[in-house]
Parts: sequence; structure tokens; C-alpha cells
Amino acid sequence: MKELSPTLQETIENSPFLLHPLRYAVLKVAKCPNPKPHFLVTHETEEVSVITTEEKLDMLTSQILQQQRWFRLLEFRMSTPFETPGFLAAIASKLAGCQLNILLVSTFSKDWLLLREEDLEAGLNSLNELGFQQVFS
Repeated sequence: MKELSPTLQETIENSPFLLHPLRYAVLKVAKCPNPKPHFLVTHETEEVSVITTEEKLDMLTSQILQQQRWFRLLEFRMSTPFETPGFLAAIASKLAGCQLNILLVSTFSKDWLLLREEDLEAGLNSLNELGFQQVFS
């Protein structure tokens, strides 16, 4: 991984992450009749995808076409959203360099990372090496 710019390094150091305590599944579903209880629901031309907690998985059992389990969810509280090119690339590059497969999701004010449960310790260590600090709610 190439060296980070001082601006990007500062953004990383000022953008803590929170590890959510629940386990998550990523689903491809026929439909999602009630999206509200789930973390994220996307409707595309080709498919409907849902990211949901283990506790809410039963709500979609009859609709599941494919699924991947179990992930842990990290919430990045970015200090300067839309202002620092390379933020997600730095995360993805660092974790890919450790042979960790991830799923990144961005919303207007936060970035989210899904990391396989068995890769959690290695992922957290890599993020700390990059300069991120974990916060606890």
C-alpha cells in the first residue's frame, strides 16, 4: 500500500469507528415487504439485497434466494465526509493486503464496513495500524 497523504492520515486519525455487537447476514431476496427493521435494503433492477441482523433473519426466510453469513458491522464516523479522497480506498487496500474480503457501504453521513466474523481480529488490528481508533458506545 502506498503512503497516505498527510490530509488523509489526519482524517483517518480523526474518524473513529464503532464495532456493533450483533451478527449480520447479507441476503439476496425475492422481495422485502417490510424494510424498516433491517439495516439496509437496496432495490436494483436485477435484485433486492438486504443486510440484516441475525435476530431479524427469520422475518425474511421465505424470501431468501441467496445468503452469506456471518459478518460484523463497523461504523466509521468520518470527520470530513466528501472532503478526503482515498478514505475508503485506504481501508479497502489495507484489508485486501491482509487477504480480508470486505463489503463497504456508504450513506450520506457515514461509511460502514462488513467484515466476516472469523476475520474480525485481523481486521481490527489492520485498522488500528492504519491509524483508526475504536470507540465504544
